[in-house]
Amino acid sequence: MRRNLNAQTQPFNHMPIFNNWDVVVNGWYFVCQSIELRKNASRSLDICGRELIFSRDENGVVSARDGQRSYATEEKYGSIWTYPDTNAPYGVSDPPDHRGKSLVCRHGKPFVRECHFNVSCLNGVDPQHLRAVHGIQVDAYNISHREEQDGIFELEFKKTFATNTWMGRLQRFLLGSGDAFIVRYADSTIGFASGVREAHLFGNRKWQLPHINMIFAFRPLIKERKTLVQPIFISERRKGIFGLFISYFLVYSMKIVFSPLKDEDGVVLNTMRFNISSLLPIDAPIAKYIAHVNRLQPSIWSRHKSETSCNAT
Repeated sequence: MRRNLNAQTQPFNHMPIFNNWDVVVNGWYFVCQSIELRKNASRSLDICGRELIFSRDENGVVSARDGQRSYATEEKYGSIWTYPDTNAPYGVSDPPDHRGKSLVCRHGKPFVRECHFNVSCLNGVDPQHLRAVHGIQVDAYNISHREEQDGIFELEFKKTFATNTWMGRLQRFLLGSGDAFIVRYADSTIGFASGVREAHLFGNRKWQLPHINMIFAFRPLIKERKTLVQPIFISERRKGIFGLFISYFLVYSMKIVFSPLKDEDGVVLNTMRFNISSLLPIDAPIAKYIAHVNRLQPSIWSRHKSETSCNAT
C-alpha cells in the first residue's frame, strides 16, 4: 500500500496489528508448492522478512531453519507451510465441511498485491465491494459471523444474483435467484472461500450443485511492502471414474473463472484507507474482521522497536 499517497487528504491510521508491517502474527504461512522442493534438496526463501532454509530429507520430511532455530512445517493442499515457532499449537486449517476428507488440489498462478495481506483479505468481507465490483447483491441482514479458537474468523453471506449485469443474469439462469457462501480466515494468513452452497442447477431444487472451494495462501513480502497470493483450488476427491472427473472438472473450472475476477480487485487496494469510526452499518463485517485481527498474537518474527523504521512506504 502506498501510504504516503494522498496523505494530506487521506491520512494513514496506524493500528496495533491490522495493516501493520512491523507485526507478524502467529499463524501458518505459505512457503511454496510441494513439488518445488525435491528430496535431498534445500532452498532459501524470504518468509515474512526472515531468510529461512527449507530442506527435504531422503524420507520426504520438510524442515525449516534460520541458522540458529528450527520452525514448524506442514505439508497440506500440495503446499509447504511454516509457523513462526518451533512447535505449532495447531495444524494448517481446513476449509468449511472438508475436515479429514481426501481432496483434489490444483494451484493457480500466484500474483502480487501492493498492499498488506490483511487488506487483501477485506475483499471477502466487504459487502459493498462484492456489490460494486463483482455484481453480487449481499443482504446486510443475512450475514452471520462467528469466531473460534485457533484464530478462525468466519462469515456466511446470503446473496442475490444481479439482474442488470450479464454475469448476474447468467448466474440466475444456471444457479437460481441466489446462493450462500462462506469466507473463513485462519489467523488472517490463510483465506478460504466456499461457494455454491445453496445453488441448484437451472434453479431446480432437486438438483443441488456441489460446493466450490478456494484457498488464498498469503506470503507477506515485508521488505517490498507487498503480498504474494497463491490461489489453490480444491474439491473433495469423489469415488469412481465419473466422480473423479467431476472433482477435476470443478477445480479446473474454478481456475478459469477466477482469472478475470482477481484483476477486478487489485487497483483499489493500493490506496485504500481505513477509519473504523466512520463505517456504515453494512460495513459491520469489516469492523468485526479488523477487531479480530487486532486481537491476534504477535510472533517472534515481529520487528522489535529498535528495528522499526519510521519511513513507511
